[in-house]
Amino acid sequence: YTDPQVVHVGLHAAEAVAVAGTGRRVLVASMPLLWVARALETDETRGMLKAVVDGDTGLILGFEAVGPEAGEMMAVVQMAMVGGVGWRTLREMVFAHPSWAEGLNNLWSGLEEV
Repeated sequence: YTDPQVVHVGLHAAEAVAVAGTGRRVLVASMPLLWVARALETDETRGMLKAVVDGDTGLILGFEAVGPEAGEMMAVVQMAMVGGVGWRTLREMVFAHPSWAEGLNNLWSGLEEV
């Protein structure tokens, strides 16, 4: 284990583009941990969240995070990936406030095409 935690599940952006092929859209969102309410409350703002999604289906293809409890945030995303739950559902999910997972509500606002 590391402090802060460093986690990754699924595909990186370059891998997703290679797998997607021509005509498929791959979107990436990233944000600093500073935008997570729990990070501000605990004064542990070093870190980031990043996600890779299929721009056509909305499915999450990959996720990485650096920060306190990054593994807990990854577990939420990993369950969504395995269950076929898209990023829009996580954006609208009502998480406890303040919590680390609550950062997943804000992450998707920065989606950009790769």
